[in-house]
Amino acid sequence: MRDFSNAIEAYKTIFTDYPDVISTEQAAKMLGHIGRKKVYELIKNGSIKTLPCGKGYKITKVSVIDYVLNR
Repeated sequence: MRDFSNAIEAYKTIFTDYPDVISTEQAAKMLGHIGRKKVYELIKNGSIKTLPCGKGYKITKVSVIDYVLNR
């Protein structure tokens, strides 16, 4: 079973300046100013989960935190 205590603590302490649902541009900044192309690669390979939003993507802050904690 996965230990969620680290994820909960991380959610409370990191990326506090970002909203709960973010854009690909915000995700790129959160991940160390990587390129948008890399963010799309992470979305496509399932490393970062997204919410459907028309033709684009919305990303939950939780999915970025989960990616950071598990990479």
